[in-house]
Amino acid sequence: MSGKMTPSGKKGDYTWHRVFQSKEHFRDIMWQDLLDIAQENWNYVANVQGDRKGTSAQMKLKANYEVEYTGQCLVAALLVPSTAGAYIFLSTVPGGDKRAEMRSKGYQKAPSWWKAVQRTPNVYCHAEDAVEYDLEEAFRSNALDVRVKIINDKYVVEDRDNPLGPIKIAVWGCFDNDPEEVQRTGRLVELCHTTSTNKVPHCRKVAETLNIEYCTAEKLQAEKRAGSRSSSRASSRPSSSGRDAQKTSKTSRLGAGSTSSAGSRSAAAVTKSSASVQGKAPAKKEPPYWTYDSKKNMYYHKHKDGKVSWSKDGK
Repeated sequence: MSGKMTPSGKKGDYTWHRVFQSKEHFRDIMWQDLLDIAQENWNYVANVQGDRKGTSAQMKLKANYEVEYTGQCLVAALLVPSTAGAYIFLSTVPGGDKRAEMRSKGYQKAPSWWKAVQRTPNVYCHAEDAVEYDLEEAFRSNALDVRVKIINDKYVVEDRDNPLGPIKIAVWGCFDNDPEEVQRTGRLVELCHTTSTNKVPHCRKVAETLNIEYCTAEKLQAEKRAGSRSSSRASSRPSSSGRDAQKTSKTSRLGAGSTSSAGSRSAAAVTKSSASVQGKAPAKKEPPYWTYDSKKNMYYHKHKDGKVSWSKDGK
């Protein structure tokens, strides 16, 4: 995955953003994989904002933009599946010019998002709002070949080769009041909800209104359990699919440590398997890989011929 997030806006009030296409995660994506993408890009931004010496590219950005770390750093990753190559939008919490644009032009550039957030000029924007806004703005302006439809103000995946997975969003980062270790490594940040924020409507409600699924610790655990069952069955055969192979990682520190790596984790993060990518043709006789659907409270498996099987327990 080449490329890095880049800052835009005025000095001291930047928004870091990025959009790219993935040929690997084209049909659907595991929650852990999407979280890894958010984490990798968070590592880059966090290291530039920290007080340590990073790569030459990071140091150039640090010098050009005079970036300072404030203690809070979040990166939201939103994936729109497409057989032409899934689009992945990434953003930090919008600041400065980006925040002003969303507040003043949202009703024109992203009217469905604007309606979902019940926008008023003084409402605070989260990182999730930024990627939702960027997706809709790109679609409505034809800036990118994003294969979605907007039906009744909901984002609907459209592609000539259905079925595809849903639009998904995951967030990685840290807050001012997180422990020092968490600020160095980051963590899964669940979308805010009624009991965790005074933002109205909260981010979970906005995502649900726009037809976007969001990552939670519960979904990661369900995904891990389903993967463990598949791994157990696969390991009993002479030919292994490699499902038990784990990624190696390096820890990225915010303000101290080694150069960032996509594989770093917080202690609470869930380890994923190397064969977790959905959309690729399964190996011969490979057992079904179940994905949790939070809306139906069931697991589903997509077959090579396009058919979908459902299960209550992922077995």
